[in-house]
Amino acid sequence: MTEPYLAGIDCGFSRLTESTGLLWLTPSAHRDGRCSFDFISRNAFYERGKLFDLLVVDGPLLPGMYPEYELSLERRLCERLFVKGEFRTRCKPGESHYGHGLALRRSGGDALSQFAGRVREHLPIPKVAGAKNIVESFPNAVMGLLLEPTVFDALPGVSRQKFDELYDYAIAPAVRLFERFKPYVGRWSEHPTFWGRIASATRRDHEERAALVCGLMAMCIHEGRYVAVGEPRGGYLFLPPFALWHPWAVRALQANIRLLLAEEPEAAIEVWSDGVCQTLHAAHSELQLKRVEAARE
Repeated sequence: MTEPYLAGIDCGFSRLTESTGLLWLTPSAHRDGRCSFDFISRNAFYERGKLFDLLVVDGPLLPGMYPEYELSLERRLCERLFVKGEFRTRCKPGESHYGHGLALRRSGGDALSQFAGRVREHLPIPKVAGAKNIVESFPNAVMGLLLEPTVFDALPGVSRQKFDELYDYAIAPAVRLFERFKPYVGRWSEHPTFWGRIASATRRDHEERAALVCGLMAMCIHEGRYVAVGEPRGGYLFLPPFALWHPWAVRALQANIRLLLAEEPEAAIEVWSDGVCQTLHAAHSELQLKRVEAARE
């Protein structure tokens, strides 16, 4: 049996700089770096002929991007759930149906269409690209959901700057945030190079750091330990397992679910936890975390 081959991409769209962060990961090795936004540069980073068992993208991924190659301009439910309430000033993803966010949505679509042919189809996870194991994550939230509320008081409000502030805090010797993920990544917890690299990325290289966080999420998802929030029409955000979330973040998600379903009673929200899906709607809007944990066991 061949080793699993995981990949991560932080989508960039600048034509003037190397704005794409990339990573590949096997149980015995990894590589991370950056390149231009074009497919030739991106594809050359990965080992020739290798199929990805899982690709995690820091960029919006919507149904219709592959294989139809269509770009939806609709607002996304999964983004709306994380831009209000306590998430707004802590780790919101922003929305991708206008402005800078729309440019990022286009870049996510490029990554999806460029690499879908290199991705396998075997994982039982919610998907937007047919059966392909391609998912979306958001590094600010991957870190921010774990942190105490007081940590955010000293951080700036600008999203890109906040990412680096969050990362600096995460790798501080007194914090070592990424170590908390090890119980949830199975065989990957003993990786010979990745953990040292993600903990030592002290230079503020947004693209490389974001690709490393995508790699961290790839480990979790590959082992079946994740949360995914969204619905089939707008896609899903993949996040760390609920066991890692700080209580404020669980409460904030529940509050935003209630608010959105009150505003749109016809909506349905899927919350996946370690492979178990709850579908929430106006008549039943409460997360049942204990039931999910029991079903997983």
